[in-house]
Amino acid sequence: MIVWHAAALACKGLAATPIRAVVVVFGLALAMGLPGMTVRTASHIEAVMVERAVRTPVLIAPRGSPFEVTLASLYFRGEAEPRVPFFVAAQAVTRGYGSAVPVLVGYRASGHPLVGTSADYFEARGLRPVQGRLPAVLGEVVVGAGLAAQAGIAVGDRLRSDRVRPYDLGTSQPVELRVVGVLGWSASPDDEVVHADLLTLRAIEGILHAHEPAGSEAAPGLGASVFLPVDLSPETLDRVHAHGALEELPVTAVLVFPPDDRRRDQALGDWADHPELQAVQPERVVSVLVELLVRVRDLLLAWSMIVSGCTLALIALVLALWRRLRERELALLRTLGASRSWIALLVAIEAGLLLGVALSLAAGFAWVAPVLLLGALG
Repeated sequence: MIVWHAAALACKGLAATPIRAVVVVFGLALAMGLPGMTVRTASHIEAVMVERAVRTPVLIAPRGSPFEVTLASLYFRGEAEPRVPFFVAAQAVTRGYGSAVPVLVGYRASGHPLVGTSADYFEARGLRPVQGRLPAVLGEVVVGAGLAAQAGIAVGDRLRSDRVRPYDLGTSQPVELRVVGVLGWSASPDDEVVHADLLTLRAIEGILHAHEPAGSEAAPGLGASVFLPVDLSPETLDRVHAHGALEELPVTAVLVFPPDDRRRDQALGDWADHPELQAVQPERVVSVLVELLVRVRDLLLAWSMIVSGCTLALIALVLALWRRLRERELALLRTLGASRSWIALLVAIEAGLLLGVALSLAAGFAWVAPVLLLGALG
């Protein structure tokens, strides 16, 4: 009964000074949650990077540093010049190395990252639309779940490709893209991009294009056929064509998914002596990046521990001042007959309530920190 009375009085005391209690609780929560947020965020990023690299056994890329092309092709970060001929994907399949998926990155649609690939990509990554369907013809795209939620994009919306070369009006033109599906959540970089067929990106580049006859309404008074922006509607698809062999055009990289380790090793050895291309193991590349991430995490953890210690010292000072400010209240309780042990119990219950709420908030901060950080970076 005595404990119950002390707890009731402690709650009323905290409710009487809500601003002070909130400041103390949030200060304690940040101090206790900062190390946990640092560790959990770094661990979450590490797990996402490693899992995606492990699920991509072989990456065929141009000769040079593998880091840039790995980050661009797997995580859609940074830029890498397309220098892998498209027919390399067919070569990998013909040689029995498993399914091969070309990837072309570095494009944007209405300001959002646009990735060109084939239908096999969705199968290899386990991506399924929760709304609509996958692209079937030129000009159709699907949107990742995260991007759809963030930008409010839905099936039936229209996106417009950003000009590839802003000052070159004679080749690449903006293309209207139709959203035909929204992918389910995958907790991967695919959630934050727009996916299109590789031929759609060729249309954005101007390689696939349409001509209007001279003197038509679209090109009045001109003596020769001219290049016009392609809307890729069903009415214009029969006029879309390419100049040159599409299979020789470059892509950023080719993702190869061998069915077993033997064929993976064969694929790695096959391109080992190629003069222009190389076979990369993304898992090894990412392991180097993860080592750097671990070092940064340790530094951040040490820094967060220092900051947390300073914050706890400050909170201890605030609690001491709070105790001094309540001397008159506690003196009144002693005058009314409260024992020192009962007053100590009252103060302990108040501190326990503050600490309990702060611990709950700290756990919540550590839990949502990776999601908020990755959402902000995406």
